Amino acid sequence: MRRYLTILALVSLMFLSCSRERPLKTRTLEYSSIQAAAPHSQDSITINVILEYPTSGFSKEFVKNAPGSISSSLLDSVSSNTLQGAVDEYVARALDGYRSSVSAMRQRADSREEKIGEGAFRWEEYLSGIFCGEKGSVISYLLHRYSFEGGAHGNNWEDGFVLSKKDGRKISEAEYFTDDYYEEMSKLLSSHLSQAVGETYETLFEKEIAPNGNFTVDSEGVKYYYNTYEIAAFSFGIVKVEVPWDEVEHLVRDEYKSETVE
Repeated sequence: MRRYLTILALVSLMFLSCSRERPLKTRTLEYSSIQAAAPHSQDSITINVILEYPTSGFSKEFVKNAPGSISSSLLDSVSSNTLQGAVDEYVARALDGYRSSVSAMRQRADSREEKIGEGAFRWEEYLSGIFCGEKGSVISYLLHRYSFEGGAHGNNWEDGFVLSKKDGRKISEAEYFTDDYYEEMSKLLSSHLSQAVGETYETLFEKEIAPNGNFTVDSEGVKYYYNTYEIAAFSFGIVKVEVPWDEVEHLVRDEYKSETVE
């Protein structure tokens, strides 16, 4: 319960910290359940999903296509092009993976004549997504996932991307930036890394970092997300490195700098 309240607080903080301009209007698709590992089992997984999606704003094409772009980012592959369908698949895969894992662990314990009490495998899966900042002709979306599979702590991941305000299409990093962006962006990110992590900079796995496709934009600049263990130890959490617009704007393609959506 305490972890659940913590995740709700994180979701609320994401909404508060991600500024965006209107006219975008949104709603949230929500799912919440506790599912047993097997009939009559006290082992269970708690799954909670809350995803923001547009109902009006920018353009009709944006409202129509943005949910599909969000859906494609929930899983490595998804068969449904609707947000509800994608959430159903996400939940089904999480539940199948949980039940398979618990069954295998209990079978392994039985083969070793080890006793594991009922309710020992209580997992949690939380997924949230919000529109998070905008600049020019694109708007950012940020997915946050928390997974607890026993042990001392769970894990957090964030996946950021940008959508075209014109048609709701997901725009890749290579598409958003100019052809020669990679080397200069790498230098910019590396130069701002120490500011992002502070006194713990010397303990990083990597100090020379590169763009990884996981980014959002807002009125302040471009922000890259490096998930747990990607460039640092678990204690760092998700490392977020922001490069101000006055340093990075020349690397953005002109078509995405314009505020014009039509």
